[in-house]
Amino acid sequence: MSQKTTPDNWTFVFIVLLIVSCFGCGPKQMARLSHGLPTYSQDQQVTQNVFKMRIEEAYWANELDMSVSLPMGTPIAEETKTLMPKVKPEAEFLVVVISITNTGNKPVGMTPLWFSLKNEQGVEYALCDRAGHHKFVGNLGPTFNPNMPVKDRIVFDVPKDNYYLVVSRGTNPGGRFLVERGPDMFRWRLSPVDKL
Repeated sequence: MSQKTTPDNWTFVFIVLLIVSCFGCGPKQMARLSHGLPTYSQDQQVTQNVFKMRIEEAYWANELDMSVSLPMGTPIAEETKTLMPKVKPEAEFLVVVISITNTGNKPVGMTPLWFSLKNEQGVEYALCDRAGHHKFVGNLGPTFNPNMPVKDRIVFDVPKDNYYLVVSRGTNPGGRFLVERGPDMFRWRLSPVDKL
């Protein structure tokens, strides 16, 4: 006489399969299962296809001059910089400088990236609108020449807290010019220093 498979039996089978699949995982895969996203410390370099990405620095600031609205690396005379108006945050500015390098042997375009902050309670914050130009964010992703790091500064206006920088791929549904948030790729646990 054969035994019928009841919902309780299916639950048992599912739990056994889940346990068996987890034993086959290494520590990195287990971290992905427990957190949902690969998580790296701020000082860890992340490789996605031919791109190496790393955080150069992260810091808190209670004001920024308007040079943050210019592309990073734009030459500005010191006299001009001192005349630029200061921007004050609603809470605190969290500034993150990111470097991306194409490790391949030919120029490669990159889909625009989407950055957001999440605190440990899961509250999410978008980039600060008043912080200006972002190379890695926008309607068209930049083209990267081989072995030439490109830096960009992204700024958030958020309360002081512990944060993860979540990196998502931008999507362009239907060929429109508007880039939307795509799937999350990974996150960095930030440990910013004070420059208040």
